[in-house]
Formats: sequence, structure tokens, C-alpha cells
Amino acid sequence: MVATIRKEHQTFAERIKALRGYLSMTRKEFCSKHGIPEPTLRAWELSLYSISPTHLQKLIKAFERENILCTTDWLLHGEGTPPLFAAETINRELEKVTNDMSGNPSLVSPVLVESAVFQRYNPGSFVMQVSDNSMLPQLEKGDYVGGIKQDLPLKATDFGKIYIVILEDGSQVVRIVYQGDTEKTFTLGCLNLLNQQKNPIMSEITPKELYQVVWNRKN
Repeated sequence: MVATIRKEHQTFAERIKALRGYLSMTRKEFCSKHGIPEPTLRAWELSLYSISPTHLQKLIKAFERENILCTTDWLLHGEGTPPLFAAETINRELEKVTNDMSGNPSLVSPVLVESAVFQRYNPGSFVMQVSDNSMLPQLEKGDYVGGIKQDLPLKATDFGKIYIVILEDGSQVVRIVYQGDTEKTFTLGCLNLLNQQKNPIMSEITPKELYQVVWNRKN
């Protein structure tokens, strides 16, 4: 998540202005670079009129070229996965984070450095190592995964995705999350049913926290 993007940015206008502000670009600079009329961007940032689907995709592509990835749902409604730095941006930031870490940087595992970058730019996120092989072939024991915290209850479109699940007893698992029998409960599934020794399916779970997995790296 971009460091300056917070939950207090409640409107579409505030969110696009905050993203442009992060880039330290004037309206004129941003519009000239990405082929957007300056009066049009000004109108969006002042909530003078709404954005068309065509212009929305053009705006998302413009931010993508600036190495900021954001979804339609987040930009319009502030919902779903917050903005993420593209891989190229993360790579440029790795050296900065390495210098901030204690000890000899040459001894720091690259995956730990990238994990630190992920958490720096995604406040409130959660990173863990996968503890079993239940998510093979996509994830294996020892891999690192990072997730963005999700507000409960989940929407219908949020189900069937991979989450870090913090259970009531504090234990952590990485599983596919499905709707349970009630709005407040979930069913947790895995990809690798054959190699799962126990709990291949966990039913009627009420988790403490859910983090949608948006980043993973091999150990």
C-alpha cells in the first residue's frame, strides 16, 4: 500500500489526488505524461463529475505506468485490495530497506528484505511462513506469504480466494476461504487433499482475522 494512502481518503476524488500527491506530480505533469486533459483530472479531484468506465481504465493504466497497481473497486469505492507497488518499484526499494535493517546486509535473506518492503508499504498487513503442504502446488511448506487485512463480513466475491487465517486460539493457517452455514462462519479448504495429514477441510470456523494473500515468495 502506498505510504500516504489511508482510510481517511473516503472518496474517489481524495484517493486519486492522494496517489498523484504520492508521485509528487502536478496535475499538469501527470496529465501531460499520460494524455489526460488537465481540466478533466481537476474535475475528478474536485468531485465535479463522475468518471466514465473508459476513463477509469485509462487512469488505472496511468498509475500502473507509474508503478502503482490499484483496482477498480478500490479506486471507486475504497474496497478490496489497497494500492500495491509494482515489482519494479519494490526492487528499487529493497536496497533502502536493507540499509535500515540491523546487522550485516549481506547476511540478510532476500525474501526477508522483500517481506519488510511489503509490510512497509502495506500498513496493517501480515506476513508468515507456510507451515504445511496443504496448498501445493501453489504454495509449499516454508514459502513466505503476505496478506492484506479484510473487513468482516466478506462479500460474495471474496470467497474462493487464498487467505492467511488467524484462528481463535491464535494459530495461523493458509487456506482457501468459503462461506460457512452462517454469515459469521467460514469453511477452510486446501488444494492438496492427498498430502494433508489432518484437517483438510475445516468447517464452521469463526476466525479472529483474515488476510487476503496478495504476495508470496519461495524461501
